[in-house]
Amino acid sequence: MVDQIDDNANVTYNGMYMIDGSHNRKVTGIDSLGDANNVGTYTHLTNRSFAKTLSDGNPVNDYTDLTKLEDSTGRNLGIKDGDTITVSWVNQGKTYVYSYNIPDDVMNLNDIFDNGNTRGFLVLGGTQEIIGKDASGDDVYTPDYQPAITYRATQPGIAGQISGLTICVSDKNGNINKSANSVLDNFEESIRAENNCPDNSIVLQIGTKANQAIKVGLSDMRSYALGLKATDGTTLNISTQKFSNVAINVLENALQKCLNQQTSIGSVESRLEYTSANIVTGSENTQASMSTMHDADMAAEMTEYTKNKVLLQAAQSMLAQANQNSSSVLSLLQ
Repeated sequence: MVDQIDDNANVTYNGMYMIDGSHNRKVTGIDSLGDANNVGTYTHLTNRSFAKTLSDGNPVNDYTDLTKLEDSTGRNLGIKDGDTITVSWVNQGKTYVYSYNIPDDVMNLNDIFDNGNTRGFLVLGGTQEIIGKDASGDDVYTPDYQPAITYRATQPGIAGQISGLTICVSDKNGNINKSANSVLDNFEESIRAENNCPDNSIVLQIGTKANQAIKVGLSDMRSYALGLKATDGTTLNISTQKFSNVAINVLENALQKCLNQQTSIGSVESRLEYTSANIVTGSENTQASMSTMHDADMAAEMTEYTKNKVLLQAAQSMLAQANQNSSSVLSLLQ
């Protein structure tokens, strides 16, 4: 199935590869200091299910204490000392799983990501309705402009892409804490990891004047860019329950990338359809104007024809009347 995805991404149109990344928009990226450095973008996974106070807090305060975590409604997640937290993520098609005990190994939410294992870190504190920087260096905001927790990969580009992240809490008896997991497992991709790229967008002329054009950037949709495959050929692992669990998030993120690409293509297609309709309407109006200028005015011509016909009939009637009068005079002389 992964190979088929690559086959689909490598199709050509008029001999041109379309969605292999060769026609992507400009991707510059912003480094950790906020400066553009041509490294590409970083994976950002945002979770908006936590209490808003957590997003505004400091990583070392009680807001991130695992036993005090609350959801967006203010309800405690029910995590207790002695529970086990299992964190799984996928990088370049390879699945990594780590388990931690509370509180011996981890005590707060930031501890889970602060050990270097997850190849990323949580963004906490400050005004976190700003998620991060996109390919153009512009700020990306949460949909509701409310604070949220964001996980950001430490490495930019597809090589550092985290294509899936899942967190599972279970008690000392192995029972899964479904309420906590529904919140902890709600990290969704908000900024896609892309490699540095010059502006190779397709430019389509849509008007009769210069610069009346639109640009279409098509992202890389191959399995490697979707996080399903590594450069060495390793593909997404679903051989165990733990691997399959995180694979679900990877596949959801891959589907979202595809839907985003379809949306971009659909919006451009819609614009082209409207442009085509406007051009057709303009052409029809031009032809109608030319017809008005070149074709005969039938009303005026019929009026002229009727006038001439009446004059001809009147002349014939007058001539016939004159001939009749001459005949009458000759008959009187006889």
